[in-house]
Amino acid sequence: MDMKTKDRKRKAGFTLAELLIVVAIIAVLVAIAIPVFNNQLEKSRDATTVANIRTAYAEASAAYMTDDGTTKGNVTVDSANDKVTVANVSFKSQKKGLGSDLDSLTWLGNKGAFDAAATDPGVYQLVFTFSSTDNSVTVAATKTGAANSGSNTNNTNNGTDTTTPPATSGGTN
Repeated sequence: MDMKTKDRKRKAGFTLAELLIVVAIIAVLVAIAIPVFNNQLEKSRDATTVANIRTAYAEASAAYMTDDGTTKGNVTVDSANDKVTVANVSFKSQKKGLGSDLDSLTWLGNKGAFDAAATDPGVYQLVFTFSSTDNSVTVAATKTGAANSGSNTNNTNNGTDTTTPPATSGGTN
């Protein structure tokens, strides 16, 4: 009976080798998963930035078409110069710029216009200048604040683009 008790104690747990193999397998899985997770996180940041640019353009277009000379929320209309400023546009991208993600912005002619700004996350002010003569819009991005920090720096990025917006129904402005 004393021998059976010793056998049970010996078989009750895992050996050190078995535990090390399990830890090694988990370490390999984590090493594979982290880059994949980071890539997906960057893709979501890029999509958020493109959606924010699209929203700013929609706000600017609506404000320009229904101009009553006032400031509403983040949108300021300067009807004398055909400019619409949209403040507090958040850019989340960090590493590679937006590249092909900007293809969904059909009104944006120069796809590289926002790449300099898109690799520097933060809060931007976008100035849309509308031209009624050739139906084009010029966009300039200026950084007004840092993302995730309390510093406010005014760095002007090379985010200027002259583009032609999509055709709209209902006449011209």
